[in-house]
Amino acid sequence: QRMAMVRSSKAVLATLPLAILQNNRSSAGAIALTSRLPFRSFPHSILVGTCGTQSRTSVTMSMNPFKRAKLDSSVSSKVIGTHSGTFQADEALGVWLLRQTSEFRNAKVVRSRDSAVLSDLDIVIDVGGVYDHSKLRYDHHQRGYDERFDEGKDGKPRCSKLSASGLVYRHYGKDVIKSFYPDLPDESLDLAYNKMYDAFMEAVDAVDTGVEMAQEGTELVYKDRTGISSRVSRLNPRWNEVDEAGGDRPDENVRFESASKLCGDDFLSVLIHIVESDLPARSFVEKAVLSRK
Repeated sequence: QRMAMVRSSKAVLATLPLAILQNNRSSAGAIALTSRLPFRSFPHSILVGTCGTQSRTSVTMSMNPFKRAKLDSSVSSKVIGTHSGTFQADEALGVWLLRQTSEFRNAKVVRSRDSAVLSDLDIVIDVGGVYDHSKLRYDHHQRGYDERFDEGKDGKPRCSKLSASGLVYRHYGKDVIKSFYPDLPDESLDLAYNKMYDAFMEAVDAVDTGVEMAQEGTELVYKDRTGISSRVSRLNPRWNEVDEAGGDRPDENVRFESASKLCGDDFLSVLIHIVESDLPARSFVEKAVLSRK
């Protein structure tokens, strides 16, 4: 089977993660990188072919920076605050993100709109009308608010302002990623941090802040009823819903915890793919391209 030709480092990197470098052909010969267990396992093997011959050489890596760590089960004494009533994906996800950090690991959540109650809590998100990182207050509903993740790309600003989860991710996102991948180098951490916003966080921000899926003045191209925001919304108790066991209205706080876990599961599944598949692929390609020089 013929292996794909590598035309340039830019061309190779642009194709990730759709393909891994299979062949790097030069006048001296060819090099193909493979792994016995792609991306997640070390040691790996390198298949070297030169002038029509091939041999496999095992290379042992001292550390796998893409290996996921198991979080401890400690419980922080700090308390996270958010609003009561109907919940959305942004605060449910924001709470989950905070709970993955060492500072707020598995912390208790208080849901209230009473300013007297909220003022005594260690950190408050999505309520209170204040965004102030120094005070650990992260709301986005106040007049004049226009916080975005970054300046955008190619001269185009980000489509969405940051929701509560976006604000939490801005300040704690790297801590969350490092909790799961403590050996990740700084460059890889920066890549994962930005790719996670593009691939996951921005959509949550956009839905929560009302960014439509079509140009202004046109009809929606399609409707999405299966996205994370829709699934979280359906976890809110219906107006006429009763608990089959006790006949009472379902516990809203219990449902919120389910919504937070749902958001966390989705976040983690995307993060795993980025760190354990995309980044190792990029690393293999970069090494192969450098070997040409």
